[in-house]
Amino acid sequence: MLDIVEQLRIDEMPEDRQWEREARILMHRLLNDAAEEIERLRTKCNSQSMILRRLDAEKFPGTYFIHGGLGETDANGMPEKLMVVPAYGVDFSYIYQRTEKTIGPEW
Repeated sequence: MLDIVEQLRIDEMPEDRQWEREARILMHRLLNDAAEEIERLRTKCNSQSMILRRLDAEKFPGTYFIHGGLGETDANGMPEKLMVVPAYGVDFSYIYQRTEKTIGPEW
């Protein structure tokens, strides 16, 4: 990876190699654009994967569904309680209650 970084270094290029500097700038832009496109496609693929799991759940064991919320919502829009169906085709649900404990940084 360090070799690629060294090859893309553009701030110390002599004037007589201006074309090479411009080529590296263009390559750097193309690599950034490619990375952004890959991230966009990854996000879309993950979303579509979740949709497929929900549409054809009987073929994906271990898939649970949040099918409703109960009670008041907090500042983040989360309800006081969530109703969760543990598997496709069952006729009952679990109710999970908010504890006000969070995981991860709070910005």
